[in-house]
Amino acid sequence: MNPPGPPDGTNTPAGAEDKKANEETDLEAAKIKWGAFNHKELSARIQKVRADKFIIDGLLPVRSIGIAVGRSGLGKSPLLYQMCACVASARPFLGHTVPEKGRVLYIDYENSLQDTESVALAVSRHIGLSEVPVNFILKNINDAPFEHRGAQLDMIRDIKPDLVILDPVSAAYKKFETATEESREVYSDLRDLWKDVNCSVMLVAHPRKPDSDVRKAPISLEEAEHPQDWFAITRGASAIIDGADVRLGLDFASKKSGADLIMRGYVRARGTTPTYYLQRVFDKQEYPLGYSRMANSALFGNAKWQTGFDELPSHFTFTEAHKALGGNSKDSTSKFVKKGQDIGLIRKLGTGAGYEKIPY
Repeated sequence: MNPPGPPDGTNTPAGAEDKKANEETDLEAAKIKWGAFNHKELSARIQKVRADKFIIDGLLPVRSIGIAVGRSGLGKSPLLYQMCACVASARPFLGHTVPEKGRVLYIDYENSLQDTESVALAVSRHIGLSEVPVNFILKNINDAPFEHRGAQLDMIRDIKPDLVILDPVSAAYKKFETATEESREVYSDLRDLWKDVNCSVMLVAHPRKPDSDVRKAPISLEEAEHPQDWFAITRGASAIIDGADVRLGLDFASKKSGADLIMRGYVRARGTTPTYYLQRVFDKQEYPLGYSRMANSALFGNAKWQTGFDELPSHFTFTEAHKALGGNSKDSTSKFVKKGQDIGLIRKLGTGAGYEKIPY
């Protein structure tokens, strides 16, 4: 005779099944409570919150935090105003597609009301619009009640934009550039927004003041081997850069390039961006409108490479590039291809598929 089982009957097939079902129910409840997913559930979650999508294709993902670093007086704000006008109207930004119109909130802590209005209108006209898009929302802190200062998170939750600009972030958070823990808390608070608002945020920051010792002068963004090296000049702790998903550096371009600004950076888990050479565009009355991206083979800065690039077909292999450059050094060909990718003229296709020239 078999010994009697325990009173709860868990040693019976039915009891074991009930226990397993209860454990699975408890697990599902715990996963929901803590926002944890298995791989299949994670894929569904990504689709639901559009985390695989971009505000600006290849440059600014949905639900991301970016930081744009550049010195005062450089022209950062007009470029970011242009970014906002492009997102609000689904117009391309510096050659990048904007998949759909989005609501934009630009919180400006520096410019006057008149400057805010005139810059927004100028960049809108520059991208082919007759007026500023209605979903490009402008908040000027210089024209705000005292109680609005420091209430940017509540403002974002109420307006529910797709893209927010805090220009500059140090005005919104006084200790952002001076205290490591403060900067980490800011990133934590901004990511916490995603519980309520499916938005991306772009912070505007400044580099440190240059050292009076010219031997310690930082390398230019254009000359830096990697944009990551240049970001070391950002004012404040390294956590300011490390906390951002998208890091964009802005600097004056060299005279030989013929550009006014250069923009380089990198996107977390996706790598470096191309190097953007930007020219300021003016109207007939010499009033500044916006920026246009320069893209021509002269940016190679090498006559042989320029000629070789111009002679290549729209799709080419490494071997064809090697021949176009004279067939001497494969190392030189590799540098040519990398330079072409850096300046946004060459795109690598799939494995074994070669390269293509990006039209300009």
